Amino acid sequence: MIQPKLFLTTAFFAALILAACGSATQPPPTTAAPAKVSASAPAATVLPATVPASRTPAPATEFPATPTELPTVAPANPPTAEKITAALADRLEVVRESSGDFAGTVFAMKLSPTGRILAMGGCGRGENGACSNETILRLIDVDSGKTLFDLKPLVPVIEKLAFSPDGTMLAIAGCVEGLYLVGQPDTNCHAPRLWTVDTATGNVLHEFGHYISNVTSIVWSPDGSRLYTGVLYETRLDKVDNEISYYDTASGKKLGIIEPAVTNCSTLRLDMTTDGHFLVLDLLGNCGYPSFVEWWDLSDPGRPRSVHHESPASNHHFTPDGKQIMTLNGNDNTFKLFDLQSGDTLAGYPSIAAQFAFGTWEFLGPDRLLLSGGSEPLQVYDLTSHKFVQPIRPSYLSFGQHLISPDGGTLMTYGYIGKDTLVKPSMSLWDVQTLKETILTTFAGQDPYGFEGSLQAFSTDQTRFVMADAFARIVIWGTRPPEQGAALKALQDYLGLLANGDYAQAAKQLVLVQTPDVNASIYNLDTLPQLVPEADPADPSALLKALCTDPKFPCMPLKDVAYQAQVAEHTFLFVVSFAGPDGNTAVWPLCAHVPATKSCSRRDGLFEFYVRLQPDGSYGVVNGLPPSLELRYP
Repeated sequence: MIQPKLFLTTAFFAALILAACGSATQPPPTTAAPAKVSASAPAATVLPATVPASRTPAPATEFPATPTELPTVAPANPPTAEKITAALADRLEVVRESSGDFAGTVFAMKLSPTGRILAMGGCGRGENGACSNETILRLIDVDSGKTLFDLKPLVPVIEKLAFSPDGTMLAIAGCVEGLYLVGQPDTNCHAPRLWTVDTATGNVLHEFGHYISNVTSIVWSPDGSRLYTGVLYETRLDKVDNEISYYDTASGKKLGIIEPAVTNCSTLRLDMTTDGHFLVLDLLGNCGYPSFVEWWDLSDPGRPRSVHHESPASNHHFTPDGKQIMTLNGNDNTFKLFDLQSGDTLAGYPSIAAQFAFGTWEFLGPDRLLLSGGSEPLQVYDLTSHKFVQPIRPSYLSFGQHLISPDGGTLMTYGYIGKDTLVKPSMSLWDVQTLKETILTTFAGQDPYGFEGSLQAFSTDQTRFVMADAFARIVIWGTRPPEQGAALKALQDYLGLLANGDYAQAAKQLVLVQTPDVNASIYNLDTLPQLVPEADPADPSALLKALCTDPKFPCMPLKDVAYQAQVAEHTFLFVVSFAGPDGNTAVWPLCAHVPATKSCSRRDGLFEFYVRLQPDGSYGVVNGLPPSLELRYP
């Protein structure tokens, strides 16, 4: 028996996109609130199967990219996406889920600022599980999981990826090393290279500089006009670059260098204020040399001016207003606050070291710090009172991670609950001001083990939260779009018509398409005459009547909507249950006499229906035949 799936497989997603892309231009959706089951329903067009979008090749360049399918074209007037906040937690859900085919080892992974493109660099995997001789470098459409471009790698090992602020360019840094040696001890990448590509075409734009040392950090100016790089400095490996280089991204020309007081065994990590005024270096000193934080005033881009050099210091964070900078002394866990413009010390916080041993830290609003210490609860330190004020303990979490939203107003905690060998995913949103937790009840169907080592990021406008793993499985979270209410009402009306025996009217809302047999509501239309021989598939009304009058599982009233999500552009999944004669959830007939200790398909009485916006502005139920169809599967 075919099982319900709250988590879309690759084959299903491809089929759903195939069915959903029949028109290049769609009308703007209408907005309607969910309603109770109605005895009448709007008409919808019964459409034939559609064909996939055409492939558009990229212009040829010196290093041509391999073009693949382009992303789905957005509708003319899509609903305005809402910013993800704790206040909207009850409307946060999975709005896209896709599975890629990245069968290899990932070296680097980065999400574009808009949250629409995923860059992945790595290698193909050989029979023994180690890297093969194939370098994989791709731009992936986040919404569909499809590869946009297989980029031409200039070196076999990809180490760093960085999108420009507007997402139109991608900087790529890598080096030469035998792929089979990646991850092995005492290996050394040589011949480092840095280049940029156009994310719209996949074409190489420029290669920058002649590096001796590996590029460890890439920072773009806010307008995308300049590119700054930090390197690894280690004389033992003949990596003797010792400066920050910066370039004009339009011409590819080197504009100059900045020379910090680099010591041997140093890694240069760069950051920049959002206004592009200050460039900050965290120099991580190894081999017994002290680490330090230094920053430069870039008001004259051709002549950067050093503002302050703080040593010892391990790393930094900007205050939310971007006017100050706080550094951490990793030797004793003490903090100092500085004015960015003058470099003057504004405050010190020595008391933290005596109270808490932590791993990471960041600002939680203008006057608090959020500190994590591995398995310990997240701690909140008040910068005004110099005291710890509140630990953050998610209600349902035994292991997890956290992320602060781009606007600093929302904290997200996520991970899994482990108890009695059962593992369930958990996610919560917190209002940063009140530190009030809202648990997400819609967190269903996700792999809780997929968090570790994966990418998790908000888009810069905070309208989507993206998770991606090393196999290009992508999960996108967003607020429930207004049109989803109209789609739900269409489904409620449709199921109400079936329960009331109005098959002719219900048939106007049924959309039959030829799709693969991968799901209870997705089947091959060619086999339908075999399953329902008493009805002509060309007569949807007769088909619905034959299935709804099946004595084993007749069409019953809708009882509850257990799960809902947007799974493609203007396409929505609803998982529903039906009310039996006694008013309780209707039990799947095959499970009625099976003991509760035994597994039985559909014991929960849940069934999937997919609703899609049609060209005429109505919503159609895609292949939404009554559940009794499943009783007829051989």
